[in-house]
Amino acid sequence: MAAANSMAARVSTINTFSAFCGMPLQLPRPKSEPADRLSPVEAHRVVRLLAAHPPPRMAAATWERSVAVVALAVCTHHGLADLHAMRLGDVELAYPLSRACVSGEWYPLDAFSSNVITRWLVTRRRLTSDGHGDSPVNSLWVTISVGLRRGHRQVTESGLPATLRTLAAAHRNLTQNVLGHPVRLEQFCSGRVIGAGTS
Repeated sequence: MAAANSMAARVSTINTFSAFCGMPLQLPRPKSEPADRLSPVEAHRVVRLLAAHPPPRMAAATWERSVAVVALAVCTHHGLADLHAMRLGDVELAYPLSRACVSGEWYPLDAFSSNVITRWLVTRRRLTSDGHGDSPVNSLWVTISVGLRRGHRQVTESGLPATLRTLAAAHRNLTQNVLGHPVRLEQFCSGRVIGAGTS
């Protein structure tokens, strides 16, 4: 038997495709099951492992961004949908106790996570140094390299706001290459129950 989440994805695909063909099947979709969470100790160990082993086929900036995303997930217990919405002002590393704001709530950051995020911010500053005209990029997460495709258009410069799909794909590649299997970001969020929309 396939896992419930795999079957749910397959049924959704079949329903969408059959509707597109004009013969909607409307098969009942199995209920998705949440992934097992890592314990807080396990989550901290894994993020340190990810931060210490850059995958050989991943750009250094992509690795730094992905590790920063995981570190924030561990500290704030929020999934990718919430973290993707973060802006530069949502991270205060010069505060007496470093902190990050996610979905309107502030969370303290440990020293390790602060260092990981600082490393990303230095790289981000380099990527966005051109300024992009009169509209400075305020998103915490930006694109890394040229040649990325978004829908029907080609992204021709780095330092633009990264899409949710870009962050999700990079996270999957990071965990796959370092750990040998993909680990969903929600699995690092042990302190909070997360809905399907925030994984």
